[in-house]
Amino acid sequence: MRTPAPSTRQRRLAGHPSRRPHVRIVDSSFKLPGITPTAREDYDRGHIPGAVFFDIDDIAQPGTSLPHMIPRPNFSRARWRRSHRAMMTG
Repeated sequence: MRTPAPSTRQRRLAGHPSRRPHVRIVDSSFKLPGITPTAREDYDRGHIPGAVFFDIDDIAQPGTSLPHMIPRPNFSRARWRRSHRAMMTG
């Protein structure tokens, strides 16, 4: 499968990370379960320099058969913090 060419917006972001140190580029791509390659595998193959990967399943509501469900308000703050920390240090 051929990788699509980067869009104009992607090229601009890739060319200017040092001009905007307060901006963090986050790849939050996702795919339904069973689809390959996975979003993480796509990211690992190539991404905008400096971009970090956010995996919705790291914070998704556990115990449901529906994929990628946003967690309930009482969701563990520790898991939110771990996910945020991983993105910021990525």
